[in-house]
Amino acid sequence: MIWHDLLPVAVFVVAFISSVFSGMAGGGGGFIINPFLILIGLTPQQTVATSKLLSFGLIGGSFLAFKERMLENKRLSIFIIILATAMGLVASFLLRKVDSKSLQLLMGILTLAMVPFMLRKARGLQSGGVGGLSQTAGSVLLAIVLLLQGILSGGVGAMVSGIFIIFFGVTALEANMLKRKSSLVLNLVVVISLLSSGFINYTYGLFGLVGGLLGGYVGSHIAIKKGDAFAKYALLVFMLISGVWLIASA
Repeated sequence: MIWHDLLPVAVFVVAFISSVFSGMAGGGGGFIINPFLILIGLTPQQTVATSKLLSFGLIGGSFLAFKERMLENKRLSIFIIILATAMGLVASFLLRKVDSKSLQLLMGILTLAMVPFMLRKARGLQSGGVGGLSQTAGSVLLAIVLLLQGILSGGVGAMVSGIFIIFFGVTALEANMLKRKSSLVLNLVVVISLLSSGFINYTYGLFGLVGGLLGGYVGSHIAIKKGDAFAKYALLVFMLISGVWLIASA
């Protein structure tokens, strides 16, 4: 057996580790798994497409961990599903055409710009009511970020969770689940659109899916056990790391 034959197993291990972190913080695992996929030979476009397939494991593991206390906001969930579907269709088209480096730099700047707002929110750890203007602004920003998440994948998920907390007034644990729902719909649309593109490495994607399933369950279970305060500060840390990483690697 040559070293190349062990790469799927390595993808499984790295996907497990990144999904544990992502499950705890509500995002951020992409800046662990994506550089690794590029390191082992995938192009940036292949990395984005393959990580979409891989993400279904993380999402499934998170859903399993939350199954006994699903934090349900039906109205917001329906809105997210519709918005993520639309942005997924646009992202699958743009993924073939846009310069991802400039978009990555923009996302890094926006992520770091949200950190002060997250610090202010962290002083009050319960969910709170927000006005219609805040929700409207959040909806516009969420649409933009979901579109960029479809194109960039790595490092953007933490910002989605931050938007839910800042603009929609939900708790960090609720934001974690809402983010998973939006990612499920968005990534499903992108993967279906790219099935025949040649961008998806199915071997790495399926091994990573299994690792993500286990890691997502473990990380989300830790977040639930530790509570909303832990989840919010973990998200804040990952937003800081994510923003710096996006800018430095652009």
